[in-house]
Amino acid sequence: MAPKDIRSSGFNLKKPTGIIAAATIVIAAKFFSRPKRKMRNELEVRRLLRMRDYEIYKFIERPGSDAFAYLLILDKRRPSSLDDFPWIPRSFEDESSFGRENLVTSIVVHNDVLDKQTVLDIEFTAMCLSELWGDCNWTHYVEKMESKEEFDRIQYDWKLWIHAFDSILEKHQFSIDVSGITEESFKYLSQD
Repeated sequence: MAPKDIRSSGFNLKKPTGIIAAATIVIAAKFFSRPKRKMRNELEVRRLLRMRDYEIYKFIERPGSDAFAYLLILDKRRPSSLDDFPWIPRSFEDESSFGRENLVTSIVVHNDVLDKQTVLDIEFTAMCLSELWGDCNWTHYVEKMESKEEFDRIQYDWKLWIHAFDSILEKHQFSIDVSGITEESFKYLSQD
C-alpha cells in the first residue's frame, strides 16, 4: 500500500522533508526517466460538474461509448495534516511542521477492473488538473462502485449521477450541497 499512496500524496516543492522528500525524488526520477507516456487509445475526458469545491469528470474510451470511470476532485479547504496520510509513519514526519494550507483529494470511481496503466492515466489527468494550485497537498484514491447496474444507470441522467457518489463523498468526509442545481445550471461554466 505504501508506494501507491506515497506517490499520490503530492509534491512538496517548497521544502521537502523526510519520507515526502524521498517519495518526491523517486516519483520525479520515475516520471522523467520513462519514455513518452502513451495514454489509452482515444481516451476522452468530459467534465460533468464544476463547483467551487467539487468537480466530476467522466472517462470514456471513444466517442459514443459508455463511461468506464469517473474522477471526483474535492477541495477540502482546510490545512492538511498527517491524519490525511495514514500510510506515512509518524516516525518519519513531524506533526508540527507537516502539512500545507489546503488539501485536495481526487477519487477514481469505477465498477470494473481497471488495469494499472488506466489508473495511472487517470491519476496523471488529476495531477494535471490540480498542478496549478498553490500551497496544497493532494491525495488520490480509487473506489469501486459495487453495483454495475447503478454505474450503468447513472451514465446519461444528471439527476442520477449528481447523487450517485454521495456515499463515497461521505466516506471521504466531504459534504457538498447540490440541491440548488437544476437543468438551467448546465448552461454555465460553473453549476453553483
